[in-house]
Amino acid sequence: MYGIIFNVQTLVQTPVQTPVQTARPDTCADTRADVRADARTDVSMDASLINALWYWLKKPPYDIITKIESTDICLQISGQGQKFRRNFFIRDFHEKFFYERQYPRGGNMGHVFFIRHGESSWNVEDRICGATDVPLTEKGHEQAVLAGEKFLKLGYSADEILCSPLMRAADTARHISDITGIPVRPDLRLIEQNFGIWEGTSPRNSPGFFAAKQCFINSFGTGESMFRVAQRVYNLLDELKEDKKTYILVAHNGIVRFVKSYFSDMTNEEFAAGKIGNGEIIRFDF
Repeated sequence: MYGIIFNVQTLVQTPVQTPVQTARPDTCADTRADVRADARTDVSMDASLINALWYWLKKPPYDIITKIESTDICLQISGQGQKFRRNFFIRDFHEKFFYERQYPRGGNMGHVFFIRHGESSWNVEDRICGATDVPLTEKGHEQAVLAGEKFLKLGYSADEILCSPLMRAADTARHISDITGIPVRPDLRLIEQNFGIWEGTSPRNSPGFFAAKQCFINSFGTGESMFRVAQRVYNLLDELKEDKKTYILVAHNGIVRFVKSYFSDMTNEEFAAGKIGNGEIIRFDF
């Protein structure tokens, strides 16, 4: 059973009493969609969305865009014999649209190991680094070496290392490459988010910055919005998924939040609070 919550602006729905009890003739008998309103609201789904969900479950993978005019709706969707990983986000155009991308699991799929760069000078000073290019500390270089050694000790292997071009990530990737023998190349899509007016400020975990990270359209004045970063990171992961190879991504604390959100659903608060330690390794399976 997989669940998601999405939010839009208005509530204009045609009530449907039992939207998933009657299967369409072309729907697999073993597949069902359970649709319920979130406890905080009194909402029902319109018939067009229910029909779209039936079709979507029957024939993965599909990208569907369905206009929604409701608020705080929780969808629960299950299907026997089919397992899906699903991501979503709201495209904030003139009208609100619900955009759902579906990725079936299984088969000979690839893997991603995410490794955060070693300690930087601004990590020590508890300042927000963002896209500012700051170097590793001596401890940071040691953490990078240890990350490479740990990768080998755990019996892992990879086809290639992709890294952010910022020096703290690039130097970390170089150490890992030297130890593992895995080739490395920079990818601009892994560069840390530009936090605009917040860059260089302290402390990193201030209440104001935590709140700002939950506004996904905000560009922080002169920076980059969460939506923009999600676009480039998701595009990269889509490419790696198609390759069906194993990659090491050496990047930043901000970037790992988007990688995690690609593989699993989370609330805005969970997204903003997401973090990874310097030199830490996390595995993700497509």
